[in-house]
Amino acid sequence: MKEKLSTHYIAQWIVRYVKEKRDSELEQAVVRVLIGLVLIYYFKKIGFQHASSSPSYTLSPVLIPSLFVIAATLMAVCVYFWPGEKHIRRTLSILMDVAPLTYLLIIGDSHAAPLCFLYQWIVIGYGFRFGKNYLNIALVLALAGFGIVIALAPFWQDDQGLAVGLWLGTLTISMYSSTLIGRLAH
Repeated sequence: MKEKLSTHYIAQWIVRYVKEKRDSELEQAVVRVLIGLVLIYYFKKIGFQHASSSPSYTLSPVLIPSLFVIAATLMAVCVYFWPGEKHIRRTLSILMDVAPLTYLLIIGDSHAAPLCFLYQWIVIGYGFRFGKNYLNIALVLALAGFGIVIALAPFWQDDQGLAVGLWLGTLTISMYSSTLIGRLAH
């Protein structure tokens, strides 16, 4: 009975959600939690051990996404209870997205390299959801974050061509996306 009741409640909630205007910021907050859970699974599944080039004081690559999920859940709760355009919350969200990714790329060597696309996802996502100003804020933080990765992580220093190419790719794809977003806004 409880299962049927909860399924009915969830179905009603989904129908109401689809009919009403969607809260893009809340959607993004939920996606952020899901990405964090996927990252926890990924780093547990690969059995990541710190690379020999990583400092011994680094935090676990499973702990980082775990803390990210907690912060993302708190952000989702804030968005739910205090909806509306809050510039400081959106800017903190960008920082919350970029900082853990940067840290994981610094300590994760080749295991974290597949996550590099998330910089572009973050930048373009903020641009399409909230406009060019947020795209630009996300772009600056993403480029700074990946620049720090390139400067500090031996894995990325060993292949400077790839690292610089990905950095430039993030810049150019984001700038082109900015142009498209500007055209869509008119």
